[in-house]
Amino acid sequence: MRMELVIRFDYGWVVPWMSWAGDHLHGIAGPDSVCLATPAQTRGENLRTVAEFTVSPGERVPFVLSWHPQFAEGSCGGDAMLAVAETESWWRRGADAAATAGRGGMR
Repeated sequence: MRMELVIRFDYGWVVPWMSWAGDHLHGIAGPDSVCLATPAQTRGENLRTVAEFTVSPGERVPFVLSWHPQFAEGSCGGDAMLAVAETESWWRRGADAAATAGRGGMR
């Protein structure tokens, strides 16, 4: 697989400064900051961050991209699979509530 990440701020006008901090890739421009956490090996290529990797059957390769103001303590990384499960649960609860409301269950 190939992943290409093109980060731009200010409606596409600003290319961030990218640097490594530990095992996370950070992009900073003005007041904005993003952080990419992934076990995949990444590299810079033509003002993009790219990764080329193989995913075996049953294997998952998470990519967690988070934003925070540059000078604030931001969270970087986290458990991508837990975040997906929590998001799916949230959407299912909302869909169930909407279906119940459609049957006259909520007023």
